[in-house]
Amino acid sequence: MLTRLTLLIFFSAAFAPGLSAQQGEAINLSLTHDGITRTYIMYVPQAYTGEEPWPLILSLH
Repeated sequence: MLTRLTLLIFFSAAFAPGLSAQQGEAINLSLTHDGITRTYIMYVPQAYTGEEPWPLILSLH
């Protein structure tokens, strides 16, 4: 089970400068915590401009 610290690290890494996906592009990223590496894909929709809030969708399995 993910702890709050793990979630904080994940979201900090996911949204750190230089790691964000360009609009309409999916990029593969990874996060290592306690020796375990997790991979994830970040996608920013083409229509997203950052000028108004959009929902964040997470798909965990």
